[in-house]
Amino acid sequence: MEMIDLSRLEPQETLNHTSKGNQLKWKCYGYWYKADHMGYEGLAETIVSALLGKSTVKYPFVAYEYSQIKYKDRVYSGCKSVDFLADGYDLIPLEKLYRKFTGGSLAVDTAHQGEIKNQIKFLVNFVEQTTGLQNFGQYLTSMLEIDAFFLNEDRHTNNIAVQYNAADDTYALCPLFDNGLSLLADTNMDFPLERSLEDCLKAVQVPSNRSDAHFLLSPRHTLKTMHTSMFRSAHLIFPLNI
Repeated sequence: MEMIDLSRLEPQETLNHTSKGNQLKWKCYGYWYKADHMGYEGLAETIVSALLGKSTVKYPFVAYEYSQIKYKDRVYSGCKSVDFLADGYDLIPLEKLYRKFTGGSLAVDTAHQGEIKNQIKFLVNFVEQTTGLQNFGQYLTSMLEIDAFFLNEDRHTNNIAVQYNAADDTYALCPLFDNGLSLLADTNMDFPLERSLEDCLKAVQVPSNRSDAHFLLSPRHTLKTMHTSMFRSAHLIFPLNI
């Protein structure tokens, strides 16, 4: 396992906040490093990406590698990944993109669309009309399928993103990324290791106290039920050819 000393670097400010706090993240020599914050996020990222490598998923995804990170007087477990941004491109979360063009909140306005299928259509139509990207619906369907399968607690409009090149005003899809709160990785709060697996599976849910997660879950729904419903709705509208 790699051990890297990042004590001379300051953690990067990112927009991919979770409802459970924010991981320490660093960019170094073309790699991103993320320290575990709630449990075994780095291990979850590594396992999910390794299993995706054995799957038939049609979209590129970020490959993560389990690592240890020394920062000042502490050693963290975590993971590293290659910076996936293409030359000249910036990462634009959908929440930021929507705010730029409308001044509003994508998560809030999406939640106001009523049924899940209408929420998905609203989000996809905005992205495709704004960016010119085609088949974003199929991309989102694939993402939600992966989230449902791996019990990802943390999918929201700040970690669904596109790449943007200001020089020629073009957009590109991102590889699928950010599955750190999958596989019951939050052992600090919700899924302590002494809790039974059965109880943990019953308790998994998307956080509902986030203003940018409201379109993903209301407080009554478990993640398994809601993501499965979202995936089925997305698949009916934007079917995957797999």
